[in-house]
Amino acid sequence: MTPISFNSIGCPREDTKIINSFSSNRAAQSSIEDVSIDFHESKELLQSIQHYTKQIKVLRARRKKYIKAIRKLKQNVNILENESKTICL
Repeated sequence: MTPISFNSIGCPREDTKIINSFSSNRAAQSSIEDVSIDFHESKELLQSIQHYTKQIKVLRARRKKYIKAIRKLKQNVNILENESKTICL
């Protein structure tokens, strides 16, 4: 940023105000360009997050189903073990 120069009565000179105004306009323009790039990148990021969120939901549902199946198999094994013990006795 350009240093502010003062006139003889201690007020900022007009040319300094103009230069500072021009600098801030350029900074604003470059930040607008950064925002538009960031918006495009964030849109892609959001889509990938949504995709992975869907995959996580599917995997959780599968996991839940597998856990239920494993519990049922354990129950069946216990039942068979108990029946085999009673047959042997």
